[in-house]
Amino acid sequence: MHDELIDQMEQVQRRHFWFRARAEILLDLLTPLAEDGRRVLDVGCGTGLLLASLPAGSRLAGLDSSERALSHARRRLGESADLRSGSLPAQIPFEENSQDLITLTDVLEHIEDDRATLVELRRRLAPGGRLLLTVPAFSFLWSRHDEEHGHFRRYRAPALRRLLEDSGFRVERLGYFNFLLFPMVLAVRALKKITGDRGGDMEIPGAPLNALLYTIFRSERIWLRRGSFPWGVSLLAVARREEDTCS
Repeated sequence: MHDELIDQMEQVQRRHFWFRARAEILLDLLTPLAEDGRRVLDVGCGTGLLLASLPAGSRLAGLDSSERALSHARRRLGESADLRSGSLPAQIPFEENSQDLITLTDVLEHIEDDRATLVELRRRLAPGGRLLLTVPAFSFLWSRHDEEHGHFRRYRAPALRRLLEDSGFRVERLGYFNFLLFPMVLAVRALKKITGDRGGDMEIPGAPLNALLYTIFRSERIWLRRGSFPWGVSLLAVARREEDTCS
């Protein structure tokens, strides 16, 4: 991702409904997994927003390939997180069996060899450790946003389950989210394809609409405490490291 886009995202994430609501949904799921001093590694940590929100007492670490993003994260987190530069899947400068929880939120779609990435991350998990990951869903939602952000693919639930299992994980939960806004996203992206509109998805809506969309999207966290949705703009999985050896 280009430095200019990283700087833009640093500003946009603070206000855009999608980033704010998604962060609340993820925190709701992560808090019970990250408490009690557990070791948490955020892979593709970007500017450190997720790490900065995790429960006090967690032992935090972050990995990103962008020095620009890491500079933002260091300003935000100070000495509270071990932030390192690296890339997936070949350069992960953390020891094997060293993490209790790895978060991989909207990162895997950026990596050409997604299976090798998951195998390497599994090796960094302690026995019984968990991976929480999110990815964009459904190839028919492909848009300029995917192109600008360097995505290789979007996923469906059955394919993601197979990928996780083939990489040595036991899937504990898997399902879609961003369900309530799915019709709107589908309609907007279809319209852009028909009209040839090349506008991106990073623009912040006007304040009243931004607030409304935030309220709608964040409300999904209540349902996600109990289950998932039959479809959505994104997929979420929690998987535990299996003890079988992966090659």
